[in-house]
Amino acid sequence: MDLKQSLNKINSLFESKEKETVFLDLGARYIKGVTKEQKTIKNVFIEEATSDHAKDIVNILKKYHLLSAGVNLCIKSPDAIMRYIPFPRMEKKGLKQSFSFELSKHIPFPAETVYFDVCVIEEEFSKTESLVLLAAVKKDVLTPIIEEAAKEKINISTITLSPLSLINVFLSWQTPADNCAIIDIGYGSTSLSLIRKTMPYLSREIKISGKSLLKKISSIKSCDSTEAEKILVAQQNPAEIAEINEEIFLGIAEEIRSSLDYFEMNTGEQINTLYLTGGFSYLPGADTLLANSLGLEAKPWKPWEKLNIPLPDKSLPPDMFSAVMGLVL
Repeated sequence: MDLKQSLNKINSLFESKEKETVFLDLGARYIKGVTKEQKTIKNVFIEEATSDHAKDIVNILKKYHLLSAGVNLCIKSPDAIMRYIPFPRMEKKGLKQSFSFELSKHIPFPAETVYFDVCVIEEEFSKTESLVLLAAVKKDVLTPIIEEAAKEKINISTITLSPLSLINVFLSWQTPADNCAIIDIGYGSTSLSLIRKTMPYLSREIKISGKSLLKKISSIKSCDSTEAEKILVAQQNPAEIAEINEEIFLGIAEEIRSSLDYFEMNTGEQINTLYLTGGFSYLPGADTLLANSLGLEAKPWKPWEKLNIPLPDKSLPPDMFSAVMGLVL
């Protein structure tokens, strides 16, 4: 079974029975949303996020009259991790229980502090092993959301992680001819997923992100983050902004390089292409800086454009909606 089949199988387990469903990508700066009735996309929206995603979800559902809808969530957080682990083949019903005994070997958090789930994404990885996807999120990230949903009688159908959502949409619409990397440059963090042909190999979060860039601008201009974002968008002094961009993107490139070296050391192969998405990947020179620093081809990746559906705000880069697309699919 290839990854597409595995993802389709996972998605079929979580199909909502509600007439209307809502898909929310819980970003650190914005929450991106899509509503869908049967198979038709009805609405697209974006709302500013606060530090309390549980309250944000409730407020958004009330605002758009979606409290009775099935809710699907996508989370991107440094307290959420994904691992791809060769594991002895066994009956699927006993897989999660077996993993619970070895969980601490595979995650940097105490096992009792996380929610986790596992899924086989390649049954015949080797003669005796399957390739298993492990997803874990710290309880203090999810518990407030779960408790608030129960209080408001909100039906959460699916909770997934942003890198998996991006992998889903990426492999649903294209079959890469070579090894590649998906780089999602968001406000709170940058996520990196390495794809070996059509199978994921590594996913990780990089702390350097759009927030790092805004902090740098704030420091130079002696202003708050809101004003820094206006300066960044206005691009009134392109040369100065480009210089700041270079420092931040070279930092991201350095982090990516360590993962590429790990990939090459363990597979004997190389990553050939970088696919860039996320709200801060649109910045002028981002693709060139990463490509030159890493010696690889870098391509903007805009899955939203394939749907030919207008965004709620034309000034927003469509790259911001890539992760939510993985939920919608």
